Amino acid sequence: MRFGIQAGLFGNPTLEKGLERIRAAGYDGVEWTWGDVGAPCGLVSGDANKKILEGAKKIRRMSEKFGLEAVSVTPGILPNFADEPEVLEAHFEGIRESGAKFLRMFAPVYVGILKPGNRFEKYYDGRKDYHTLAKDFNRHLEVLCRMGEEHNVRVLFEMHDGYCPSSCSGYYLLLKNYSPGHIGVIYDPENMIREGMENWRMSIEMIYPYLGYVHVKNMIWVRGKGMSPPQHMKKWGTQRVGLDDGIVDWCQIIYFLKKHGFEGYLVDEDFSRGKAEDRFENISYLRGLVKQEKDPWDKWFNWGKEA
Repeated sequence: MRFGIQAGLFGNPTLEKGLERIRAAGYDGVEWTWGDVGAPCGLVSGDANKKILEGAKKIRRMSEKFGLEAVSVTPGILPNFADEPEVLEAHFEGIRESGAKFLRMFAPVYVGILKPGNRFEKYYDGRKDYHTLAKDFNRHLEVLCRMGEEHNVRVLFEMHDGYCPSSCSGYYLLLKNYSPGHIGVIYDPENMIREGMENWRMSIEMIYPYLGYVHVKNMIWVRGKGMSPPQHMKKWGTQRVGLDDGIVDWCQIIYFLKKHGFEGYLVDEDFSRGKAEDRFENISYLRGLVKQEKDPWDKWFNWGKEA
């Protein structure tokens, strides 16, 4: 497995200095957004298209200079941008030019979390039912798959609470008729704790053909305080904690990823650390889990015996 991190996690004077530290810490790749390189997100036109291309070339230059693969680019688009493919064209062309393999985005917004700033965001008002969103998403997937194939870019949807779908079974239901070569998911177990939690082994078995890469972080539930909870929770909030301190069992997850032959990226998205540098400690922890050989499920087949 390889180790990645988000370019925007480091509050350094220059992007170059941050990338130097990322490379020195042992990371192999970086998850980018257009904003990291001064390119516009979302709707683009005219000069904005030129800025996207400039940003893409900068990502490629920085990747080559520091020996860090461009894992993905987040262009700030929504699935229904596919209703106007010409709006998407600059983003797909830019991501191809950047050298990144993946376009990172989110699935249809199910809850009322957006402050509509354009015609696409207004559609996701948090009041539409599942079947309406799923039907439209199916239409959008056809366009996104086609454009992904044309530009040799794989579109990945990050698993996240508040979106439709939010679980591996939900994604499998909607993606199973599409080629995993052009479309897939970013597996995010911490987000799934908030909404979409399923047995880790089973969830990986369901979604594995569509798995692009993995977001790594952890959390706990706290009563009456913490970060804003999902809309379906009552009197509970979330608190981010270290990788080995939260609800997500990374030992299980990495074991079953290995079992399926996963050799892709574990992208560090740990926001629990006070300082950006402290995140570098996560690589040692993850490398230890990658080396593990013991099946974490053995104990369930040896009742009364020492596992």
